[in-house]
Amino acid sequence: MNPAPPSFSNPNAPSLTGTSAGLGGAPAASITGAGAYTPDWAKLIASDPGLLQTQSTLAAGGVADAASRDAAIQAALVQFGKVPDIATLAKQLGMSAVDVQNALGGDIQKLAQENTDAGLSTESRLSQANVDALRQIKNSLNARGLLNSGETAYQLDRQNTGYRQAESDANQKLLSYLQQYQQGFLTAQQQREGTLSTAYSDAANRQLANNPGSSGTTANYAFTDGSGSHIYVGPDGSLYNADGTAYTAPRAAPQAPSAPDTYYQPSTGITQTARPVHGTWAV
Repeated sequence: MNPAPPSFSNPNAPSLTGTSAGLGGAPAASITGAGAYTPDWAKLIASDPGLLQTQSTLAAGGVADAASRDAAIQAALVQFGKVPDIATLAKQLGMSAVDVQNALGGDIQKLAQENTDAGLSTESRLSQANVDALRQIKNSLNARGLLNSGETAYQLDRQNTGYRQAESDANQKLLSYLQQYQQGFLTAQQQREGTLSTAYSDAANRQLANNPGSSGTTANYAFTDGSGSHIYVGPDGSLYNADGTAYTAPRAAPQAPSAPDTYYQPSTGITQTARPVHGTWAV
């Protein structure tokens, strides 16, 4: 046994009361749901003034937050004195490489290097501290006559390890700052998304209250027009087709222009369409 096909129906579609109302058939006594309509909710909500204002405000806030984050990242990298690998940094911050590059700007490498060359960056200070420590180790060992001993290699290796540890600590501290900046931006973005969601809900409620739509009305049979369509009239006098849509009377076909009168004068054999002024003419 084959299952019955699913039933799809429009709750606002007009229904007929009485006999069938097809073309050529007897008209139904009345129809219900005439003039029913459902507003274009998506269009109404999208154009809601309150929602548009909220969207504008949130968009401006997003731009300002992004600019603040970018400025903080740029300042941190200039202070550090070296720009990490873009692709690696993007993964660490959960951003795309393009977004990271846009956040850093075109001059970040130049500015960071200038700060390092001036000896003011974290990178330059760590490097200078390492150079000074190596010199101190060598001078101390040389003064004791141990410069060419195994002690030199031991102490230089320890200093090198200490330098690499300091570099690693500084990089981790830098990354921690950058992640805080990005997390702050993401937190604000989530808050904006929540505010926008509420704004959409509020807009939907406003539009539902202001534009409830209509389930239509009951219209009674009025007449059958020249095309054979049964027409119905509502309580306010509006006319409807049998399907509940507004009725528009069919336009009459334009009449062909009539041929002009022709005038003939038997005595001369002249034929003309202009009305004669003198003489005897036949039409």
